[in-house]
Amino acid sequence: MVLYGEGAYDTSDGSGQDAETAARRLDELGYRDVSLLAGGLDAWIASGGELFSDVNAPSKAFGELVAELTGTPLLPAEEVAQAYLDWEYGLVAQLERDGTHGFRVLVP
Repeated sequence: MVLYGEGAYDTSDGSGQDAETAARRLDELGYRDVSLLAGGLDAWIASGGELFSDVNAPSKAFGELVAELTGTPLLPAEEVAQAYLDWEYGLVAQLERDGTHGFRVLVP
């Protein structure tokens, strides 16, 4: 976990803790891999660091890194959608052959 910031954090409890205080508290709670980012975000940006914003950005960035490092193949969305539809149609066809359900493929 990396903490950054000069001055007070805008904490939900109004305590206004700074990054060093937060790091000490995390250490007390048992977190061992905690780092303070010297110079805050300005220094990070100046050194070429990338910023992500959005609720899901950190997990998306992590997923993309893992995909790159492990060689996960990338497929176009249309191909993935078609593969899923093919699977669905195959499932319904199999269930029809089994005769254990009431599903039918409706053809417009």
